Amino acid sequence: MTAALGDLTRRDMKAIYREVAEKNGLAMANAIMRIWRIIMGLAVDDGLDRNQPRVALEATTPRPRRRIWTDSERKAYCDRAIETGRCQV
Repeated sequence: MTAALGDLTRRDMKAIYREVAEKNGLAMANAIMRIWRIIMGLAVDDGLDRNQPRVALEATTPRPRRRIWTDSERKAYCDRAIETGRCQV
């Protein structure tokens, strides 16, 4: 998709957000929207674009990631730390 900055609508931005979230997850979609907000804010500040509503798109907060290591993972981690001198027993 090739479009001039002024041609992008709020609907386009939401579609891009949903597509990235589906393919790469909410964290990536939110990161891309943060970058877009910066770019669009600069465009508005510089008078290149007056379509301010695209700057204020809200991002969805992803669920916190939490994974508990298994006993074998903890042991492997500690063994490797001791082996490489990062941890002393």
